[in-house]
Amino acid sequence: MRDGPKFGTATVYYPENAQAPYASLLIVTGFVHPESAMKAWGPFLASHGIVTLTIGTNKLKDDPFKRRDALLDAVRSLKAEHLRKDSPLWHKLALDRIGVAGWSMGGGGAQLAAAADPSLRAVIGFCPWLPKANFEHPVPSLIIAGTLDSIANVFLNARAHYAGISETTPKLIIEIPYGGHWIANDPANANGAIGQIGLSWLKVYLEGDTRYRQFLLTPPISGGYFRHNLE
Repeated sequence: MRDGPKFGTATVYYPENAQAPYASLLIVTGFVHPESAMKAWGPFLASHGIVTLTIGTNKLKDDPFKRRDALLDAVRSLKAEHLRKDSPLWHKLALDRIGVAGWSMGGGGAQLAAAADPSLRAVIGFCPWLPKANFEHPVPSLIIAGTLDSIANVFLNARAHYAGISETTPKLIIEIPYGGHWIANDPANANGAIGQIGLSWLKVYLEGDTRYRQFLLTPPISGGYFRHNLE
């Protein structure tokens, strides 16, 4: 795989029994955390037919803007796998169905990446951090947060991100009751509600499978904050 200069470590998880071409999601980790902090999403999404590339940053303390650059550079590396004959993904990627995601500062970076590259098909912010942000882009955006997050306060970050995304852009925010800053790092958390909403978002907006839309219109867990502008 191409060794991009703007990201650090990288791991590709890909389907073995699904039908190509595959949609893809790239996930960048958060402040002072290694790539492995998001590894649970790789096998989960790959088992549902979505290629997943988790990445680390060159420096653990890289800011959201560096994490944006890391994601966009990693997109180039993943696309190169489509053309590399020795790659298990040779001619198996849907190059027009790529999304980005990130945790904490990586979640802020993912929104910045969507603003920089509106051809992306989906964004997920996992307990995102980037105060005073305003994201004007057309990329459908899911925000997953925890009501008890003491690091990325939901009023300064997750809810502010949701409000700052244009009303013409499909968007959804869910806050998990009693969830902290790590609540979205594993799709199995909150009795699987994290995985259900994340996968449903990607199926609808990354793959175009409208059968999953029904799972986005009502919260998969009760007691938390839930808003969307979906019809």
